[in-house]
Amino acid sequence: MNSIIEYIEFAILINPLRRVFQDPWEILKEIGLRDGMYMIDLGCGPGYLTIPAAKIVGPRGRVYAVDINERYLRYVRKKMEEHGLENIILLNTDAWRLDDIPPNTIDICLMFLSLHHFSKKQESIYEVMKKLKKGGSLIIYDTNHDALAGHGTHLEEIQSTALEAGFITTYLRKKFTTYMLKLVKP
Repeated sequence: MNSIIEYIEFAILINPLRRVFQDPWEILKEIGLRDGMYMIDLGCGPGYLTIPAAKIVGPRGRVYAVDINERYLRYVRKKMEEHGLENIILLNTDAWRLDDIPPNTIDICLMFLSLHHFSKKQESIYEVMKKLKKGGSLIIYDTNHDALAGHGTHLEEIQSTALEAGFITTYLRKKFTTYMLKLVKP
């Protein structure tokens, strides 16, 4: 780790107590992930959702774990090996450069607490549109910019970009500090 802040962030992301507040199995169930699906975990971090997702989609499915942080991807690889998972593809790239994922192949793309970290939010949303199958979903679960002193995204801007990209909003849940937005490719 390069700094104490990175170390603390990593420790929080992999802390087992996180499951009390953010159960990965419940999150993946809520978004409709099932056996045989293809999913992108965009901004996967240390694989908090990647590993359970790979178990859910099974050997017929695939999970693309995408992050620009190589340390996170090394940790995901270690967890893959520990769990004997062969259906995860690690991609060390920006969210707006998903060149290694074939177009029109993805059932679900999940941006779980990651969109606010992307340097090119609009471009990332447009890129996901290209990768999704017809009827595929982009799920954005992010922090509300106004509720956390600027650490998050503006929901209205994200919805506007998604509409411009061609998405249809099918679900929105707002909480005080977070929101969940389900967008579908028509």
